[in-house]
Amino acid sequence: MKPPTLADALIKKSFRPQSRTYDAKNFLGTNLMNARKFVLDESMSAFMADLAYASLLTCSDTGKAHKLLDGMRQLARLPHAVTWIEYDFRAKATRAVKEYGANILLGPEEIPEKCGWLCWRHPTLETAFMALQCSSHTYDDDGKRDEEPQAGAMAYSWRSEDGAPPWPAITIKDKPHPEGHLTGIMSYRSDSVRIVRAPHITEEFFNGYIGHTKYPPLKELSSDMRYLWALLATINDLPTQIVDVRASKGFVARGRYRKFVDHKVIHLTVPTKAYRRIAARAMVATRRKAHQVRSHWRRDWVHPAAALCDHDWIAEGNHVKCSRCHGQRIWIKEHTRGDAGLGITTHDYSVEHPVE
Repeated sequence: MKPPTLADALIKKSFRPQSRTYDAKNFLGTNLMNARKFVLDESMSAFMADLAYASLLTCSDTGKAHKLLDGMRQLARLPHAVTWIEYDFRAKATRAVKEYGANILLGPEEIPEKCGWLCWRHPTLETAFMALQCSSHTYDDDGKRDEEPQAGAMAYSWRSEDGAPPWPAITIKDKPHPEGHLTGIMSYRSDSVRIVRAPHITEEFFNGYIGHTKYPPLKELSSDMRYLWALLATINDLPTQIVDVRASKGFVARGRYRKFVDHKVIHLTVPTKAYRRIAARAMVATRRKAHQVRSHWRRDWVHPAAALCDHDWIAEGNHVKCSRCHGQRIWIKEHTRGDAGLGITTHDYSVEHPVE
């Protein structure tokens, strides 16, 4: 039976022996089975284009566009530790091209039917996230269409606060700032965004892919992060209806009958003529007023301090280092974050002692 969702198709494929050549421990299939799953219907998938473009088109200069992207990033958090979001790629691409003139250089027959993001939250840093793009088909090096579902060899990571994500970055030749490609705003720069090796791909397999692929490595990820950020930043403020779908059928793999996965379908409940207006209103929250951030110590995630260590801190410039566990903490200076054009918010702090 044909899998009802892209997630099911990827899980089914993960049981095949050839999948173990690059994913020996079935990391991808296991995480897909354990993820909380959301499937966007056709109208909700198309609406992602409105979210990605509506507010961006109101930015009068690149500086405003960069602040908007930072606002999206700061609000883009996952609802669950492992989350799968699936959508109708053709509906999204059609809306982006027809309504906003998106430069999607793919013919109708080349566009995959479905795409999805498998997303993780870092196990110890709750503001760090990773997303892996998956599609219902791809192309081999000879340009022949492969109808098998495929997960990307590269993923991207971000932090919703300032600072580098904890996963090691990879360098793409002649692309020192991949965040411009990922967001579709080529001048955008952020130390809080990185390209990383997909967690299910072995380093050897990845190096072979990068060294031999005929396609630009970032081409398939162009603007992808902006769509995901816009969705995550606004999903709780959109007029949607969520319906649970319980799997009743399945497939046989490795001598066992396995049911397809349960998931939730997200339906958009917006009148046809109100798409742009609703999208613009939803994105208002991402343009945050300027606000002061107090000076504070931040843990160094590259050199974390041991939890049970009786620390002996030694000051070294703008950070301190423990002489026992060698963990570090970094001093973040007081600064202002946000868009002063929208107003300025000040914070007052009070220290109180409970009345006995």
